[in-house]
Amino acid sequence: MDNFLRGCHAEQRYRRSFSEWPNGGKSPCRAGEDRRLVRKGLRSRLVAAVTCSTAILAAFDLLAAPSAVASPARTSAVHASATAQIHFKRIHIRVIAADSQGNISPRVACGGANGVIEWHSGTYPWVKSWGEAWDNCGTGTYVQIFLSYYDPAYNNRKIATAGPHSTVGFNTGQIPTELNPGNIGIAACQHAPSWSCGTTVHP
Repeated sequence: MDNFLRGCHAEQRYRRSFSEWPNGGKSPCRAGEDRRLVRKGLRSRLVAAVTCSTAILAAFDLLAAPSAVASPARTSAVHASATAQIHFKRIHIRVIAADSQGNISPRVACGGANGVIEWHSGTYPWVKSWGEAWDNCGTGTYVQIFLSYYDPAYNNRKIATAGPHSTVGFNTGQIPTELNPGNIGIAACQHAPSWSCGTTVHP
């Protein structure tokens, strides 16, 4: 703590209250201290901005001469600037667990799927499905699995395709929705040789 702040604190201890100061209850020392803190914050932001600009300019400099061999000192400077840029901006990843789920087993003639539907309702709603689909219909056929839901618009997504005499796994990952997903279902369809779909199954 420098002499300026020591003097301020000593002076304040001898004052009965801040109401004695004419400038709205804040002593001249306190007002000066506030200005010093503001200037300190501005200096910190300026240093961060210069570090970021240095990293960007160094990267453009390297890209402008791809055939040139960078010296160890230059490479080290670019690495240090890039490292400072990485620490300057942190990325936060939001992970939200499902609050509901159900098993589904859609069928169509000689194909279908076994899987799970998961969904989350709230501030960041989403829907997800994973499992296995198969086609036992023979040569020249295929089976496709569709995930449908309302959010509130109707959505119908193809999430898996199985060729003849095969089993495939699928996992949609978390699909963000506009609002809480509703009337969620899975249907299996086949081309063998004409197109047909089974009944939509809800969890």
